[in-house]
Amino acid sequence: MRSWRQICESAFEQAGGSNGKPERKRLRDLEKELRRKDRALAETAALLVLRKKSRGDLGGERGRMISILDRQRAVALIDEAVASGARLACACREMG
Repeated sequence: MRSWRQICESAFEQAGGSNGKPERKRLRDLEKELRRKDRALAETAALLVLRKKSRGDLGGERGRMISILDRQRAVALIDEAVASGARLACACREMG
């Protein structure tokens, strides 16, 4: 029994000490950073697709008339970008 206990204790100490808090915190921080970078990549990709699909003619003078079809298409493109991971404000800014 004593030899078994000594073997277990030595294996436990070699594996990382008495508690794994630093390792768990590091793992949690790495996972958090990975999620943040994944969201940023998804947003960038969605904005690039939006830029490619839009004609970019919505910007211009304030008060200019924009046809209903162009507005509907812009709203649909913005909704698509937001569903793909872009933030609403960034998608609207990209449209003009």
